[in-house]
Amino acid sequence: TDIHPQGLRRHIGVVPQDVVLFHDTLRGNVAYGKPDATDDELWKVLEAGQVADYVRTLPKGLDTRLGGEEGIAPSQGEAQRLSIARALLINPAIVILDEATSSLDSLEEARLQLAIRELLSRRTAFVIAHRLSTIRHSGLVVVMERGRVIEMGAPDALLAAKDGVFYRLHEAHFATGVFRG
Repeated sequence: TDIHPQGLRRHIGVVPQDVVLFHDTLRGNVAYGKPDATDDELWKVLEAGQVADYVRTLPKGLDTRLGGEEGIAPSQGEAQRLSIARALLINPAIVILDEATSSLDSLEEARLQLAIRELLSRRTAFVIAHRLSTIRHSGLVVVMERGRVIEMGAPDALLAAKDGVFYRLHEAHFATGVFRG
């Protein structure tokens, strides 16, 4: 069957590493994919994305302007959380996370994992990540090096092999206790 690109785009949620925030209100930025969202819906996804407390501190809350001369500039971590909330709001069938938590420290990322798991549950997801904590609950891991697939399989199977790149990365990150989460 033929799929119209615009129809397909409505079913895809993207959380990029470098978040694009528009010169608009916070409400307009989060509700970008669902402009008719209610305040209750917005607050629910802001809570899930762990950015609601930040929004409550802003002078006009949801109606605070972002960017430009009059607006505020959220930190990169806050922008990533807003992007996760934006993706949660549209409830997409397909999710693409491209280093979606790269601006968060490991503790902040661990706290946000519940929202990420909710975003990914019962969906097709493509997760591009260097942090293994982002992909540890994946059904299939594809390890690439220099543009080539060098390993592919379920995380448990790749770890059980004890001889691949994924295993070595896992041991380096988790066995030391540095990146537990």
